[in-house]
Amino acid sequence: GRPVAGRLENATRLALAILCAASLVVVISLSRSPALDVLSAMALGVLTSLINIPLTAFLMRVVPNEMFGRFNAFLSMFLAGANPFMAVLFSLLAGIFPMDSILLAVGVLLMVMSIPTYLSLSRILSASDP
Repeated sequence: GRPVAGRLENATRLALAILCAASLVVVISLSRSPALDVLSAMALGVLTSLINIPLTAFLMRVVPNEMFGRFNAFLSMFLAGANPFMAVLFSLLAGIFPMDSILLAVGVLLMVMSIPTYLSLSRILSASDP
């Protein structure tokens, strides 16, 4: 993971990886081929891991050591707490909209979110470099 993910420790590359992940969600939502869905889901899983590695390394660099444990606990609590909320939200949405439309909306939203991600990361990474 490190040799490949290490190349993503750049705001542009990381935002492009997020954009690619979003594109895979859009492909899954539009695809009618089970084989393409499986391949896209596998690629999405690998890409998500490759995105998480540099983001974790970045957090370890910018969060002070004495606060990292508390910060990591808070982040884990927030992410774990979001799971039931998202399950309820997507269950309600699935009762109203077709699932492929929901996945398409999530993919487009992720694509849009890659822009502020790039802007934020480029600003923070440039400020944290010596």
